[in-house]
Amino acid sequence: DEYYIANAAGEDLLQKSVNAKRDFVFDVVDEIIKPVLTELNREGVEYIQLDEPAAAAKPHESELVVQSVNRAVKGLSSKVAVHICYTNYKALFPALLELKADVLSISCSNADTQMLGIEPEKRKGFEILKVFRDYSCKFKIAPGLIDVHTDFIESPELVRDRLLYAVKVMDDPGKIVACNDCGLRTRSWRVAHSKQLNLVEGVSMVRKMF
Repeated sequence: DEYYIANAAGEDLLQKSVNAKRDFVFDVVDEIIKPVLTELNREGVEYIQLDEPAAAAKPHESELVVQSVNRAVKGLSSKVAVHICYTNYKALFPALLELKADVLSISCSNADTQMLGIEPEKRKGFEILKVFRDYSCKFKIAPGLIDVHTDFIESPELVRDRLLYAVKVMDDPGKIVACNDCGLRTRSWRVAHSKQLNLVEGVSMVRKMF
């Protein structure tokens, strides 16, 4: 902090602090993250995912979040997915519109009900998709169809209905990618495996409908 603030440009301490954080973040991108992504890209990796667990913790820094991701993925031929954990996604707009990603992975099921059906009151966790639809985001959306913070094992039918509702909201099956809310490391192997099996089966049900 002291190093970057001492070397930052700005008329006052606040501006120096803002510029110092930007310089620090960009150095982390250039010196640590970018070299790893470049090597993965060189190896022919099809998809590279970047996780940002606290993107909306400080909404006024949403532009910096987007700028740092864009800086990290610039020049890659691999497809890029960005995962942003449980947050107020609305707070990231309009900065998020400039995100240079193929897919944005978001959490939905943790805020959803466990009832079957595609009625809005049953799919409360997926209402946020309307914001992405209304902003006409260029990237695909990967709404979490599996809640990773519970041992409740979603049935294939529940996965199906969540996915169908997501497609209904976005009005384009091609804009949706099926995934989990987040990582499954807090779940047992048995629970995680069962959740993934049902995720695949539920998605297969939907594919047969289109």
